[in-house]
Amino acid sequence: MSTVSYPYIEIVDDVPVIRGTRIKVRHIAAEHIHWLWEAPQIQRRHPDLSLAQIHSAPAFYYDHKDPIDTALARDDTLADELQAECEQSPVRQKLRSLGLVS
Repeated sequence: MSTVSYPYIEIVDDVPVIRGTRIKVRHIAAEHIHWLWEAPQIQRRHPDLSLAQIHSAPAFYYDHKDPIDTALARDDTLADELQAECEQSPVRQKLRSLGLVS
C-alpha cells in the first residue's frame, strides 16, 4: 500500500494548512466544494497561492473528509453564535431603535 504525500500541505497545531502560509486547507476546500469556486476563482481571492497549492486542498479534503467536515461544522456553529451575540449587542439595539439597522 502506498502512502499519499501532500507537498503543499503541512500540519500546524493539528490543523492542515497550505505549506508556508496560515491559510487553512478547510477554507480553500470549502470555497471549492461549498461555494463551487474553481481554482482560478480561488486564486483571485488568494493571489499568493499557486494553482498547485489550491488544487492540493480539495485533494487533501477528500482524503480526510470526516475530520475536516467536523471542523467546518464547528466553524459554522461559532459563526452562528457570534452572529446571535452581535444581534443582541447594546450598540446594535440602539441603532435598531434609531431605525439605522434592521
